[in-house]
Amino acid sequence: MNFNLGMRMKSIRKGKGVTIDELHERTGIARANLSRWETNKSTPTLDSLKRWAEGLNIDLEEIFFIELAAEEVFLVSSFRNLNNSDKLHIVSLIKSLTRNQNN
Repeated sequence: MNFNLGMRMKSIRKGKGVTIDELHERTGIARANLSRWETNKSTPTLDSLKRWAEGLNIDLEEIFFIELAAEEVFLVSSFRNLNNSDKLHIVSLIKSLTRNQNN
């Protein structure tokens, strides 16, 4: 499986419902650079990639979770932003749902 950084970046951004203009406003990264990265016409530096990830409120490593769909990245990112009590509720709900599917 080939890893396509630009396609992955675009998929994550769109999965978060963020436009290039919005990401520019959040990060200060030039719109042209964001577009070039997503179309693989250039590659971001590590520092730029970190700013990009922060602008989407994700951990840098999530870019490389290529086995995850954009929706799954959204779920992981959202889960990480919950307080501990809400996380416990979500885990309990998921366990209940998966038990019901296995029966």
